[in-house]
Amino acid sequence: MGAKPRDGFKLGGIFYLKHFRNGVLICETEGHNICTDEGLIRIMDVFFGGAGANNTQTGTWYVGIYNDDNPALDGDENYDVPVFTEDVDYDEATRPAYVEAGATAGFVVTNTASPAVFTITVGGQTIYGAGLFSVNTKGDHAAGGNNRLFCCAQFALERAVLAADVLNVTYAITGTDA
Repeated sequence: MGAKPRDGFKLGGIFYLKHFRNGVLICETEGHNICTDEGLIRIMDVFFGGAGANNTQTGTWYVGIYNDDNPALDGDENYDVPVFTEDVDYDEATRPAYVEAGATAGFVVTNTASPAVFTITVGGQTIYGAGLFSVNTKGDHAAGGNNRLFCCAQFALERAVLAADVLNVTYAITGTDA
C-alpha cells in the first residue's frame, strides 16, 4: 500500500510585535491569530466561489492594533462589531498597509521585510493585540462594502506604551497540508 492520503489543509497565523522606546528594542511578543467567521467566508468565496461581488480579492490588507484586554476572541468577531476597541492614538494617518513579500517555498506569507509601524501619540495606554483589516481608515467599523476583519490576535504580553514609542507589527500566515 502507498502513503495514506491526506484529507485537508490548515492555515495559521501569528502576529509579532516589537516595542521600541527611544530607538531601543524593549520587548518582543507574539499572538496566535483567530480567523474570524467573515475571514473564513472570504477565503472560501474568493478561492472557490466563482465570479461575483463577494468574490473579489482584497487588493491590500491593513494592520490595526487594539487597546483592551479581551482574551475571549472566538472567531465571531466581525468588522462592524469587533470584540475589542481599536487603538487610533498613533501618528500614522491611516492603518499601515500589510505589505507581504509573497508565499515562500515553506508556504509562508509575511510582511517581515516591511513591518506595520505605529508611532504612539498618547501614552498611558496598553496595547493588547492586533488585527488585519480590509480598509485603511483608523477606527472605521462601518458595515458594508468590502469591509472585513480577516483575523485578530491577543499578544502573549500586553504592552504599556508611552508617547513616541514605536510598535512594529508583522504577521505571518503559514499553510500546511493536514
